[in-house]
Amino acid sequence: MFGHDNTSERRSALRAAIEHRGYTVMTVSPDGGDEALRWFAYTVGLWPARQWPELIVFGLDHDDMARLLTAAVTQVEAWETAPKDGMEIPAVAGGASLKLRRLDPRFYPEHLGWANWYAAERGLAPPAGLQVLWPDEHGRFPDERLCDEAVVVRQTPVSDGKQV
Repeated sequence: MFGHDNTSERRSALRAAIEHRGYTVMTVSPDGGDEALRWFAYTVGLWPARQWPELIVFGLDHDDMARLLTAAVTQVEAWETAPKDGMEIPAVAGGASLKLRRLDPRFYPEHLGWANWYAAERGLAPPAGLQVLWPDEHGRFPDERLCDEAVVVRQTPVSDGKQV
């Protein structure tokens, strides 16, 4: 499981971060020799605190992904609604619009490890996930026709080291 560490210190730090803000962002970096395709970041705590799906993003620098997720949560909170499949978030993270799409549940165990653990610790079912999509230079998202293929590839989840 990517980025999943069972140490009590790590769990304590995660709990403290979530208690401070209501959620936290976990960034997952590639292991030695891995391709950049395995970089991703996701939220932990949105499900227990707000009954929202956790958010996940792929294919950018880990600092950029953390900022993007934080900006998306902040914007959706300002709208006083819950994030949902198909929602567009305009002008976030340096002016780029974002789109939320349902994450295929087959990716939940491997990509939402800490979110699954945190929900279970709270006696909740595993959270659903929404993928935060970012556009190509022409404003097209990976789920749209004519989106730059490189942008599509960078945002396609990787499972067991293979792009699916």
